[in-house]
Amino acid sequence: YTFDRRREYGLLNFDRKQIVTLDFIYELPGLSNKNAFVKGLTNGWQVNGIARFWGGTPLTITSNGNAGTLGGGPRANYIGGELIPENRSELDYFNVFAFARPLEGSLGNTGEGIIRGPNINQWDISMIKTTTFLERYRLQFRFETFNTFNHTQWAGINTGLNVPNPNTAPTAATRGTFGQVNSTRDPRSIQLGLKLLF
Repeated sequence: YTFDRRREYGLLNFDRKQIVTLDFIYELPGLSNKNAFVKGLTNGWQVNGIARFWGGTPLTITSNGNAGTLGGGPRANYIGGELIPENRSELDYFNVFAFARPLEGSLGNTGEGIIRGPNINQWDISMIKTTTFLERYRLQFRFETFNTFNHTQWAGINTGLNVPNPNTAPTAATRGTFGQVNSTRDPRSIQLGLKLLF
């Protein structure tokens, strides 16, 4: 029965176990040099950043097959074994051989959000130089980087089991891309900008 509330009990798809976000601004010390050119070149620098360390969101393992009901498709059956492989990689994010396609007319025995998706570990850092001229004008040069350390971060995972026969687990030949990373977050990007404040 697809509307069985007990069967649908589980983690919400935006749940995260931990979220740590650090924002920082550091004004670099300037020089007290009397030379106006040196002061203009070295003073007014600022380093800004946002660092995010977030846990992954829950993933639900679905399956192909005929559930025999209206209102939703089946989820995979858990048939035993460790959910997370010892050597997790982009080709084996979870143990696909721990799941099987349910019998026709059944909804599968796994719940909502039984494994966690990839974490986020990202630093966005910028350097800003502000120069004041003619007393009321400020010219701001911005050098901004996103994913500054170019840390590869997995995003989407294929959680859809698709095997030919009911009541069977995938094999190396029939698993396809099940359990594999199918997208990543953005690589490092850099932008430069000028802003005139008056």
